[in-house]
Amino acid sequence: MTIQQRFSLIIALQTALVLVLVGIVSFLVLQRFLEAGEERSLRDALPLIEIHGDLEHEDSHASLSFRPNFPPEVDVRVVQAGQVLAATSTFPDLPLNLPEGYSRKQGHQVLVQSSHTDEHGYTLQLVSDLEGLKEPLKAYLRALAITIPLLMLFAAGLSALTAGRLLRPIRRLEQAALQIGSSGNLRQELPEAHHKDELGRLALSLQTSFGRLADTLERETEFTRAAAHDLRTPLTALKSRIDATLARERSSQDYQKTLLELGQDVSRMSRLTNHLLLLARDETALKRIKVNLAELAGDSVDRAREHNPDTLINFAVKGESQLLADPNLLSHLLDNLLDNAVKHGKGAPVTLELSSASEICLEVKDEGPGLEKEALERLGETFYRPDSARQGEGSGLGLAIVKHIVALHGARWQLDSAPDKGFSVKIWFPKT
Repeated sequence: MTIQQRFSLIIALQTALVLVLVGIVSFLVLQRFLEAGEERSLRDALPLIEIHGDLEHEDSHASLSFRPNFPPEVDVRVVQAGQVLAATSTFPDLPLNLPEGYSRKQGHQVLVQSSHTDEHGYTLQLVSDLEGLKEPLKAYLRALAITIPLLMLFAAGLSALTAGRLLRPIRRLEQAALQIGSSGNLRQELPEAHHKDELGRLALSLQTSFGRLADTLERETEFTRAAAHDLRTPLTALKSRIDATLARERSSQDYQKTLLELGQDVSRMSRLTNHLLLLARDETALKRIKVNLAELAGDSVDRAREHNPDTLINFAVKGESQLLADPNLLSHLLDNLLDNAVKHGKGAPVTLELSSASEICLEVKDEGPGLEKEALERLGETFYRPDSARQGEGSGLGLAIVKHIVALHGARWQLDSAPDKGFSVKIWFPKT
C-alpha cells in the first residue's frame, strides 16, 4: 500500500470516527432537547385541565374536561387516597403511586403534580407516549447511516488528492535520487532543497550528505591512486633487481649486495604501508590515556639525535605538559616532525619546544631554506611533496600523518615558512 493510499485510508477512518462521535453526542443532545420539549408540553397542559366534582369526601366522584389547545396525545388521571377519581379512556396501565415530578415509566413520559383542597388532597397524573421522541431520533439515526459513509468517501477522495499534491515533491526528490544513483554525480542539486519546510530541510540534508560523500570518495580515489603509484615504484625496482640477479650466475658477494638492496626496498615499502595504515585509523581506534608530552618529546629527540648526529637538535620545555592522548600516535607525530625538520632543513639547527598556558603548545622549527607560500598551503595533503623535496626518499606522508593525528586528538595546527626563513609547525593540544 502506498503512502497516498495509507494517508487516504487514515483520513477516512479519522473522519468516520469524528462523525460517529459527533453523531453520538448530537443524538444524546437531541434526545435531551426532545425530552425537555415533551416535559414542557406536559407542564403547559396542566392549566388546560378542568376537574369537575366534589373532591372533599373520600367517596367523591369527578370528571375531566379540557380547554382548547389541549394536546390530544396527552392522557390524564386523577388519583385520591389510592383511588382513581377520573381518567381518560386511553390512559395506560401504570401504577397509582407514581413519583412526584417528571419521570419515564414503561415507555411513557409521566408528569405528576399533587394538589390539596381544605381537607383532602389529590394527584394529577399526565402521560404521553415516547413515540413522539422515538420517531425524530430514528430519523436522525437513518440520516447518520447515509451521511457518514458518504462523508467518509468524500474525505477519502479529498485526502487522496491532497496527499497526491503533498507527495509530488517527494516524487521529484525520488527521481533526482535515482538520477544521482545512475549518473554517479553526487554534487547534483536536489529539488526542494531551497524550501524552508520539513521536506526542504530533508532535501538539504541529503544534498549536504551527498556532497560530503563525494568529497570522501574523491579523497579516497586520490589517496588510492597516489598510494598505488608510490607502491608501484619500489615494487618495480624490487622486481627489476630480482630479474637482473637471476639472469646469470653471480658470486656470493654479489648476491649479498643484491639482497641488502632488496632489503632496503622492502623496508621502504614496509614504512609506506605502516604510514598508510596509520592514516586509515579513525577516532574509534584511539586509545586515550594520561601521558606526559615532555617525556615523549624527549625520547623522540634522543632518537633523532642518534640517527642524525651531524644536526644540532635543541629541546626546551616550559610548564606542565600532561594531556589525554594516544602515546603511540604522539610518538609517530613527534618522530615525523623531527624527521621532516632534519631532512628538509638541510642540516640547519632544529628546535623542539613545549610551552603551557591555557593549552599545551608544541613547536618544531628548523632554520633551513623554507618554502614558498603556494607549497605551504598544500602541506598536509596526502602524498604531496614540494618540488624541493622530490629528490631522495620519502612518500609525502609525514605531514599528512601529523595532520591526521592532530585531528584525532581534537588539536589544531599552524604552519609557518618563507624562503630562506626556515619552517615551523605549531600544534595546540587541549589540557586534561
